[in-house]
Amino acid sequence: MKKNLLNLLLLIIFFCLLSPILIAFFYPIELEIRESTLWLHVLTMKANINIYDGKLVAYANQAHGVMDPIIKYLINLSFPFLQPWQVSRVFWVLSYFLIFLINYLVFKNLKKKNLLTISLITSIIFYSLFFLFTKTFQGRADITAFFFIILLSYLCIDRDFFYKNKAFVIAFLAAIILLTNWRFLILVAFIITYPLAINIRKIRFFEFYFFTRFVFLTFVFLSLPLFIFWIFFDFNLNIFNNYFIKFFYFESHFNLNHFILGFKNLLKIEKFFVFFIFSILLFFILHKEIKNKFIHKDKIKIFFFIAVTLFSIMQYLYNYTGGGIYYFTPAIIFLWFLFIDFIKNDTVKFNNIKLKVISSSLLILFIIIITFSSVKNSILTSIRFVKTFNETKRTNQYFAELSEKNLVLSESLHFFKKKYNNEKIDIGDLLSYRAFQVGGDYQNTYEKHLSEISGLQYNYIIHVFTDSSIIKDLVKKQLYHEIKTIEISGLNLGKISILKKN
Repeated sequence: MKKNLLNLLLLIIFFCLLSPILIAFFYPIELEIRESTLWLHVLTMKANINIYDGKLVAYANQAHGVMDPIIKYLINLSFPFLQPWQVSRVFWVLSYFLIFLINYLVFKNLKKKNLLTISLITSIIFYSLFFLFTKTFQGRADITAFFFIILLSYLCIDRDFFYKNKAFVIAFLAAIILLTNWRFLILVAFIITYPLAINIRKIRFFEFYFFTRFVFLTFVFLSLPLFIFWIFFDFNLNIFNNYFIKFFYFESHFNLNHFILGFKNLLKIEKFFVFFIFSILLFFILHKEIKNKFIHKDKIKIFFFIAVTLFSIMQYLYNYTGGGIYYFTPAIIFLWFLFIDFIKNDTVKFNNIKLKVISSSLLILFIIIITFSSVKNSILTSIRFVKTFNETKRTNQYFAELSEKNLVLSESLHFFKKKYNNEKIDIGDLLSYRAFQVGGDYQNTYEKHLSEISGLQYNYIIHVFTDSSIIKDLVKKQLYHEIKTIEISGLNLGKISILKKN
């Protein structure tokens, strides 16, 4: 009876944490301004237009890789009944249920009666950490990469994977992740090399078999990027560099004062210290419980975790004004990876071991604080979604009906669109400096877009704060006037103005 009540309580907490994700999957409008640009990319690809052809389109919000719009395009083709926002957010739902499934499968080896209980507890703890650091639930390239990293982590807890066929899947997954978001390069590298480092005494690097297999796996890893570069970039790596590398380079971010201010900001963030102390406690308790004799393995674990955490700190210091605390997500993912690796590989003789994951009162306290904060935020977010659901549904329907009968410009909101309508850009504010940076046909296409706006080609404009500044000038010159404003509380959309041509 007590066990059933505990499982019921855990299931309630589990679904309270997941409730914003489940509701957001049906939430019919952008959760933040830049989310729906990927849907415009999908529509453009469906119209047989290369979204990286600067002569036709100047799309700026490509995030950190080419793969996300391709994957979303394939999802739309495979499941045409999904709404645009569902295509965008599908990996949020899949990712967290995949985490629970992996936790369940890993703990299944323990052969314990309380399998569901311990799987739920583990999932809730790591869900809480992820939610505290990610905050939002929109479908961006990061969460697509997140899904594949979770899958990669599960495959890599097999420390002998290099000598098995799953190594080819791992190489292919690594390519997908890096093409989706290159910022996860270090994390992916450490997840793959960690099992090799643990088994370093077994590996003979200079054996012919090892060398040939390594070369072939490298070929598998490079095959997908080469194919993508051929299809979309005609092997012109300079175009790829302009879209995904050069755009994120800011000279001011290499100023020493910038990093000093970033470090001062980091010291003010309590979440960082909570995560840091929680990690230390977890490492200590697991080591103490298992009384692991393989000391070199402990050192490898700590070294790898510190390396990933330092990399997260570097990312934070570089762009703390943008991504902020979100940049510690790789460290949380790697901590979870080390945990499931520990359960699978370092607790082999289960019958003689009582695995007490939360055997310290201090660790329990931290878990309660983390879980309570995450559950509270999730419930508040869910309530906000429910309260504004009908309003967002009406708003999206209004946009769709307006665009069916009129020529409408919307530079930043795209979920209401049913097909590609000769859009030349995906978001306005980024193009103000991005077009000049890339230059050539890309800049010319953006300038054509601006000339179309100045030529008053559009009957209506759906205007938000991330649109091109020229739209504000049209209002000042009284060429357009505001007929309606929409503000949805709790969303990062700001004031949405509906402008009509005079």
